[in-house]
Amino acid sequence: MTQRAVSWGDLENAWDLGGLPVASGATQHGRIFRSMSPDRLNASGWNDVLDAGIDTIVDLRNDDEVSSAVVRPVGLTVIRSSIEDQSDTDFMSLWGERLGSPEYYPEILRRWPGLVAAAVTAIAEAPGSVLFHCGAGRDRTGMISAIIEQLVGVDRAAILDDYSAAVCAYNSWLWVNPGREKPMSDDEVDAHLESALPELEAFLDTHDFESYLIAAGVTPRQLDRLRSRLLD
Repeated sequence: MTQRAVSWGDLENAWDLGGLPVASGATQHGRIFRSMSPDRLNASGWNDVLDAGIDTIVDLRNDDEVSSAVVRPVGLTVIRSSIEDQSDTDFMSLWGERLGSPEYYPEILRRWPGLVAAAVTAIAEAPGSVLFHCGAGRDRTGMISAIIEQLVGVDRAAILDDYSAAVCAYNSWLWVNPGREKPMSDDEVDAHLESALPELEAFLDTHDFESYLIAAGVTPRQLDRLRSRLLD
C-alpha cells in the first residue's frame, strides 16, 4: 500500500485512493485523497496540494477542532462536513472512550445519516480532485474511506490494508509529535489491529451503503459520479 502514500510538505498519513484493486483492475490515481488534518502545512505544502489538482477539501472535524487562524490558498474550497456530534452527551457517554476503532462506525450511521450523506455528497460533487480528512486521518476518515471503497468494489483485503496503513502512519506521527495522544508500541498497534480489523469487517458485512445513502438523501446520480471518479 506504500505506493499510495502522498508527500505534501511534511503532511503525514496522506493517501491516494487510487491504485486499490477492483474487478476491472485498480481505482484511478489522483481523484480522491484522504489524510490527517492538513492545518500544519506551510505554503510549499499547500502548493503541493494544489499541484495534485485538488480544488476541494472536505473537513470531517467538529467545530471545536477547527481553528479560524489556518490560512489556505485562494481558490481552494473547504467544505465543513462533520459526521458526528460530540456535543451529544448520550453518544459521548456510550462511545467517548471508544472513538479510536471501527466499533463505533455503526453508531454514526444510526444517529446521523444526514451528516454522513452530506459528507459523501460533498466528495462526489467536488468539481476537481478532492481531499477529505478529520483530525488523525484514521477514524472518521477511515469510516468514509471504507464506505467509498466498498461502494466502488475495492477488494476487501485492500480496504482492511488501507485502514491499517492509516493507523500505523498516524501512530508513527505521534512518536515525533507527542501530546495529542499517547503513541502505541508495535505490540500495542498489533493488538489494536487484531480487534479493529474484525470490527471493520463486521461493519462492511452488515451494511448496504448504497441503500443507506440513498435513503439518507444521496441521489443515484451522485453515487454514479462517486464511482466514476475512481473507476472511469
